[in-house]
Amino acid sequence: MAATLDTLQIVKRLKEAGFAEPQAEAVTTVLRDAREADLSQLATKTDLEFHRQATKADLDTLRHELKSDADALRRELKSDADALRRELKSDADALRHELKSDADALRHELKSELDAHRQATNADFAAVRAELRELEQRLTIRLGSMIVVATGVLLAAKFFG
Repeated sequence: MAATLDTLQIVKRLKEAGFAEPQAEAVTTVLRDAREADLSQLATKTDLEFHRQATKADLDTLRHELKSDADALRRELKSDADALRRELKSDADALRHELKSDADALRHELKSELDAHRQATNADFAAVRAELRELEQRLTIRLGSMIVVATGVLLAAKFFG
């Protein structure tokens, strides 16, 4: 059985050393509580070593699992990136094809409109040329008539005049 702790003697010695009574009593209470504490719950060096080894093993396992997870994630991300790259390339190719088709259709449409305008312009020029020829013929006829009349007037003036 453990020896008893003489708390009165401890308080007296602390007061002699310069402690106030409330301080001496507080220190004595702490000493008594420490002595009466159940030390069986404290860890031994063996307990600490066992838990250190277990913690080290857990950390090694965790490190291995994290590395494995990181590698798997890296592979998954690479696969996703490759799939996305293929999808974007396919979308870009489809868009390129669609734009080329649209450009070809627009080019054909503009060429058709230009040809139609060219034909209309050529038809207008042909109509203007025909009108000019007709006008030229009428002017030629009028000029011829005027020459005939002028010749007649001059002859009449020469014979009658």
